[in-house]
This record gives sequence, C-alpha cells and structure tokens, in this order.
Amino acid sequence: MGPLLEALEEAREIAARHPIAAYLATVFAFSWSDWVTLAVTGGRVTPGSMPTHFAGFLGPAFAAFAVTAMVEGRAGVWSLVLRVVRCPWRRASFWALGLSPLGFLAAGLALLAATGRSLPSPASLVRFPGVPAMPLSPVFDLVLLTMGFGHEIGWRGFALPRFQRRLGPLGGALALAVPWGLWLVPLLAVNEAWRGLGLAGTAVLAVSLAAGSLVLAFVVARTGVAAAALWHACYQMSSATAGTRGFLASMTSWGVIAWGAILLVLELRARRRGETLLDATGRDAPGH
Repeated sequence: MGPLLEALEEAREIAARHPIAAYLATVFAFSWSDWVTLAVTGGRVTPGSMPTHFAGFLGPAFAAFAVTAMVEGRAGVWSLVLRVVRCPWRRASFWALGLSPLGFLAAGLALLAATGRSLPSPASLVRFPGVPAMPLSPVFDLVLLTMGFGHEIGWRGFALPRFQRRLGPLGGALALAVPWGLWLVPLLAVNEAWRGLGLAGTAVLAVSLAAGSLVLAFVVARTGVAAAALWHACYQMSSATAGTRGFLASMTSWGVIAWGAILLVLELRARRRGETLLDATGRDAPGH
C-alpha cells in the first residue's frame, strides 16, 4: 500500500498546484472514454433511439467533485454543493434566465406559423438523440440531470471561477469556450445531427459555443449554477430534438449568438467604468 499511497499523495499535490489542468485531464478522460468508444465502434446517436452518449455528459460534474475532494476535502466538496444549490429560485430573474432558450423556440414556431409553414409534431419536439421515445417529463429530467447539471457543475461551477480569476471576467468566459469546445469534438463523429455540419456549420457551432460561454457566465453571475443548468437543458430542448432540427435549431443558435454579441459589447462598455456583467466568481466560489 505504500507505493499506492505515495502515488495518491503525489497526484493530490499536483492537483493542488494545477487544479484546472487536473480538472481538464479528468473530464476529458471520463467523457472521451465513452464518446471515442462510440465513434470507433461505429455507434451513431440518433433521436429517439440508442446507443446513447449521455454518460459522457456526466464527466464535468464527476471531474469537479473528484478534483475538489482530492484538493480541498469534504469542506471543499460541500462548498461546491452549496455553490450549485444556492440559487434565487423564488425570483423571477432565475426563471426568466433559466427558461430563456425556450423563448427562441417559441419565436421560431410563431414565425413558422405566421409564414404558413408546417409545424413540427409535439412528439418530435421531445425526441432527443440517444433517448428512447418517452414523454416530455422524463426526457427533460434526463437532459437537465446530464446535459444541464452534468455540464454546469464542472464547466461553470468549478472551472469558470478559476478561469476568471486568472484572465478576468471576460477573458475567462471566452477562454473557457476553448476546452469546452474541444471536449465536444468526438460528438462530431457520433451525433447524427452534427455529422453533416461541414466547415461552415462547424464554424457556426464554434461561434455559438463562444457566445454561449458568455451567456452562461452572465447567467451564473446573476442567478447561479442551477440556473445555468436549467438554461442548458432548455437550450438543448430548443435546438437538439428531431422536431427542432433545421430552422428551429438555427433560430435558437443564432439567438444565442446575438445574445452573446450584445453581452460582449455591454461588457466592454462596463469595463471602461470599472464594472462587469460576467463575474461568476462570487464569495462562495472555489479557491485557486
């Protein structure tokens, strides 16, 4: 047991000195072990059917808790839990921001109706890639758990405060989009909706990730990690189902890009006044 304990202590010391690197190494190892295996074995994730890529989406949350436990112990884990669950859920702003992607979906549906184009069936709007055909409630709950909290506990609850402490509110939010986007690369070969994006579509996806990183930093700064998880789940339901593919998905993506562009302009103006809209560190954020 001596060598094992020594190796664990050395790993803890490395993680304490380089928590971001430890987090990224853990999240990539966890998620890519699932997604790369799917890609190599020819697995294709399609709406309403298996196989699924959902296990990989738990990687950020796992990495956040694993590195926090290694470096900060129980107190650090409890602090991270509180950072996630402490949210102003009784305030209108929590629900307005958390549910806001559904507004893009509603606008797209209204535009389809106004122009006389056919609307997607209600069933198609809940047919999610990698999920068997189920009613709305269990589908949304699964998306909220994995793609909502699974994503945001790690990327916004653990990583974002550390990125922002090193690079500032704006620089940290933008820089975080780089590892976040690279983490998703295997899904270009696995997710049927992404396989045919092409160069232009991939470029739009990259821009939407950068814009989404700004929007999510703003959501966390205003209402916390739980609202970011709700936002992410609603975004997925507004852009990734069988019924939203095409025009509705584009409507949601471009809506987020426009929102991110507005936040970028507003943040640059706020910086001139010594203020910020995107600081998600907070008093209860994790340390260095």
